Amino acid sequence: MESDGYTTAEQTSLDATPSNSLPGSDYLTNLPTELFSTICELVRKSTEGPYLGLVSQRFLPFARRRAFSAVRIRSVQRLHRLHSAVVCCPELAGVVLAVEISGYGHGGFEAGIELFRHLLAALVNLRQLQICYMAKSLWPVVLEGGEAGGLPALERIILHDCLSGAQMARLPETIHQLRHYPQLRFLRLQVIDLYWQRPDFTMVKPLQTQPLRMDRIAYLDIDSPEPYQPMYLRLLQACTSLAELSLHVHRYGGSVAAAIQALPNQLALQHLTLHSTQSARPTLPADHQLHNLFTLTLGDRLPLKSILPNLSSLRRLERLVCRTETVATDDFLMLLADYTMRPPGLEEIVCDFSLRSDSSPPPGINF
Repeated sequence: MESDGYTTAEQTSLDATPSNSLPGSDYLTNLPTELFSTICELVRKSTEGPYLGLVSQRFLPFARRRAFSAVRIRSVQRLHRLHSAVVCCPELAGVVLAVEISGYGHGGFEAGIELFRHLLAALVNLRQLQICYMAKSLWPVVLEGGEAGGLPALERIILHDCLSGAQMARLPETIHQLRHYPQLRFLRLQVIDLYWQRPDFTMVKPLQTQPLRMDRIAYLDIDSPEPYQPMYLRLLQACTSLAELSLHVHRYGGSVAAAIQALPNQLALQHLTLHSTQSARPTLPADHQLHNLFTLTLGDRLPLKSILPNLSSLRRLERLVCRTETVATDDFLMLLADYTMRPPGLEEIVCDFSLRSDSSPPPGINF
């Protein structure tokens, strides 16, 4: 299944020995991160001696792969810095795999729109793009970029409160513009803003068009106070190849059933993840949309008790994962003792009550 972060395995795969280098010359990439970073800094500062020059020449390609595979941009000035680095060293553009643009506390990115457009045109191997609220002015560039042939390797898009009210009112049509990215499979939408109270949302009506088809999106993650709103349901109806769905339920537990029932009839969803506050009581529909479900994951404060009555209807469920602090021991004993509650194909139950987040810094470099 997918995860939010960019995986270490994917980053490490780029550290393979280049075809024009000697066997074993990539040993530096296997050093501990702290030692590797120290060597990078020493080599960068070294300006004397032919030996250090040779080390530098051999070492910098590996340093680029290690340091620039994931990049975080916090301001327009830092966006300009990355663009300048790519211009000065074109080889750098090929090793950037993931870009996160947030800018919290640094102001907007309106002055960097053209710069961002040029940067995306250069990042031919970029696989993941994450844009947060303060950088939402850059989002239209992404919508246009696919049609122009940009970002041919893009697989994942993560958006945090980037869409305007008008784009939310026509959410399926907005997301449909991403169809020009041939490798795009993963889409995460986090919408916290009260968009339904904004004039640009209420004044725009959904288009009366033929149902859209988005057959490339395999993983969809919706985090919104009201995931049962019509525009979300229309988006779910358009995702005809969805294999994994993640829903964040804040208040209304029935939104889970409404969202799942909106999925195309022919869809065979394989993995479902539910995140919830303790006050929400999500219910699962006992119908065809979940007949092929293999994995069910419960997260945050979602109580297991709320879905126990529907669990046995998931005939092909093989794996139940609980990453929540609200699962009572009695609920598990009931599930284990009463075979009528268990899905007939259930093979594995994974329990993680810690809810401890990983405090280690993400890999990559800050700009």
